[in-house]
Amino acid sequence: LLSQYAGWITSSIVTDGAMAALQRWMMLYGLAFVIAVIIMGIKIYKSDRKQLIYSVAMLVVALGPVLMEATNLMWHFGSYNGYTLRNGYLISFTLICVAAGMAEKMFADIPLKGAFYRRQTAVVAVIGAVYVMIYNILPINNEMLAMAFFIMIFAVMFAVYMFMLIRKKEFNCKSVILVIALELFIGAYALIGPPKFYTYEDYQIGDYVQYANDAADSLDIEESATDRIVNPDISLNANYPLILRRGALSSFTAALEDDTQSYAKRWGYSKYFLWLLDSGGTVFSNAVLHVTQAVNINELDSALYTLEKKEGDYSLYNTNYNLPFGFCVDSSFSKLDMTNVDWITYHNRMYKAMTGDKETFVTRIYPQAETAGNIKSMTINVGSRSAIYMNIADVKKPNADANASKLESSIHVYVNGEAVVVPTLGDVNNTAYFTDYNNNLLYLGIFEDEDVQIKIEYDKPKYMNQSKMTIGLLNMEKMDKLCEDFADKQTDVSYTNNTLTVKINSDGTKDYALIPVIKSANWTVTLDGKTVKTKEIAGLFTGVQVHEGENTLVFTFVPKGRNAGLLITLVTLLITVLCLVINYKRTINVPVWAKYCAQYIYIGLFAIVVAAMFVVPVISTIPAAIYHIIRILLK
Repeated sequence: LLSQYAGWITSSIVTDGAMAALQRWMMLYGLAFVIAVIIMGIKIYKSDRKQLIYSVAMLVVALGPVLMEATNLMWHFGSYNGYTLRNGYLISFTLICVAAGMAEKMFADIPLKGAFYRRQTAVVAVIGAVYVMIYNILPINNEMLAMAFFIMIFAVMFAVYMFMLIRKKEFNCKSVILVIALELFIGAYALIGPPKFYTYEDYQIGDYVQYANDAADSLDIEESATDRIVNPDISLNANYPLILRRGALSSFTAALEDDTQSYAKRWGYSKYFLWLLDSGGTVFSNAVLHVTQAVNINELDSALYTLEKKEGDYSLYNTNYNLPFGFCVDSSFSKLDMTNVDWITYHNRMYKAMTGDKETFVTRIYPQAETAGNIKSMTINVGSRSAIYMNIADVKKPNADANASKLESSIHVYVNGEAVVVPTLGDVNNTAYFTDYNNNLLYLGIFEDEDVQIKIEYDKPKYMNQSKMTIGLLNMEKMDKLCEDFADKQTDVSYTNNTLTVKINSDGTKDYALIPVIKSANWTVTLDGKTVKTKEIAGLFTGVQVHEGENTLVFTFVPKGRNAGLLITLVTLLITVLCLVINYKRTINVPVWAKYCAQYIYIGLFAIVVAAMFVVPVISTIPAAIYHIIRILLK
C-alpha cells in the first residue's frame, strides 16, 4: 500500500497525452464567468474569514484532482482510463455553488433596456453563425490544436467578464447571459457527434453492436451459455457474446478473476487492458473450452472449420474438432503448478492428463535461423500431419500490453512466401504482428511431410534481439484420435439463470472432473447434492474430485458477500428503528466522554485523509512535475 501511495504522489499531469490533457482541462470550459465571479468575490469577502476559508477549501477539493494527479488517482483508487467525466459535473457544481454564495454581495438587479438585449442577441447570433460555418469546413485537426482553441476562447471570455465586473460598480448578471450562452454553444457544437479534432479509435466505434445484431439475425446464430463461439478476426469487437447471447472467452466487462487474463495468455490467447480476446489459441485450446462455432469475416481453414452459412460480410462455421463441456482427467493433473509455464507445456500436460499418452502432443521447435539484415529465415521439417503455431514476445516486457512494446506492429511473418494475416480490430487484413488485439499465437497452417519455409521480417534489425520466438507443432493425428475417444463421453449439460448442471461419467481411473468454467468465489458447487470443494485448474477450469459412475455437478451462482451484505443491512435497519423508538419514548443521554472520544476520532481520521489526499500531493506536485519533465527531455 505504501509503495502504491508513493507511486501516486510521484505522478504528474505533465505525462498526459494530447487527448488526456484535453479531457482534463475541458472540465473548466464554460466556467469562465463563474471563475471571474469567484476571484472578485474572494476580494470582496477577504474580511469574512469563515466565508473565505470555506470557499477556498471547496475550490481545493474540486480543483485538486485537475492540478494534482496524485489526488486524482486516489479519488479513483489508483487507476482510471481518461480524465473522467464525473469530475466535470463535480467541478461545475462546486464552483457554481461557491460563486452563487458570493453573488449576494456583488450583483444588483438593475433594469436593462430591451435595446441592449436586441443588440447583444444580434452580435451573439452572428458570431455563432460564423463559427458554425468555419467549423464545418475545417479539416480534421488534432487534440492539441483543439485544446489551444478552447483555451483561447476561455481566456477571451474570462477577460471580458473580468473587465465587466471591474468596470461596473453595480452589475446585473443578466447582462452576460447571452455571452455565456455563446461560450457554451461554441464548445457544445464542437462536441455534437464525432468532434472534428478527434479521430475515434477502432474499439470506440458504436457500429459493432449493429454488426453483431445483424450477424446473429442473418446467420441464425443460436443462443447458448455452454456451446461457445469465437470470432478469430476480432471483427465484432470484444463484447459480442453479450449481444449474441452466446458463451465465449472474449470479454470486455472486467468481470474476470484477477489471474484469468494471465492464464488465458499462457493458453495462447491475446489480451489487452481489461480485455480477454478470441485471437490466438489453438484447435486444442478451443476444443477443451467447448468452442463449437466461429463467426468471421476472413475465410477460415477448412481443415479446422466447416462453413455453415454466409450472409453479407460474415460467415458462420462449425468447428471440426470438438470435445465435451467438461471431461475427466487423472487427479495428479490438479497438483501441477501451471503458473510459470508456456502454452506448449499447458497443451502437453492437459493432453497427457486426458489420454494417458506419454508421447509429446505439441513438439517445441528450435529451428536454425539465418539472418540477413532485418530478416530471419528458417526451415521447419514437418513429418506427420501437424498444425504450426508461433508467437513472438518482447523479452523486455513479456507481460505488458502490445502498445507498451517497441515491437508493436513491427514484425511481418511469411510462410512459404505468403504473408500471414494478423487480423486486428478495424483491419481484418492486417499483416503487422503484434497488435493490441492480436498479440499471441499465430496459426501458420497444417502441413504433412513437407519442409516449411518461414521468414520473419522486422522493421528494424535491432528488434531481433528484443524478441523471443516460440514455435510448436501440434500433432493433428493425435488431435483426431482425442476427439474420437471423447465422442462417446459427452456430458449432459443444462442451465438456468443462475445454475449450471453437468452430469459427467468417470471410469474410476480418471477421477477428476474439469469443467470449463472459471473458478470464482461466487460459485457454490454440489456433487450429487452435497457441497464440495473445488480448485482452479490452469486458470480457465474448475476442478472437482468425482467418483466412479455418473456424477451430477450443480454450479450455483451466488454473488460473494450478498448474504453478509443483506444481514448487515437488516441489522443496521433494526438498530436504527430501535434507536428511533427508544428516542421517541425517552431521551438518549450520551456520556460526555463518549462524545469527546467520537469527536477526536473523527477529527483525527479526517485530518489523516486531508493530509494524505491534499497536503502531501500539494508538496509533491511541483517536484514530481520537474522530475517527469527531465525524464521526457532526456528521452
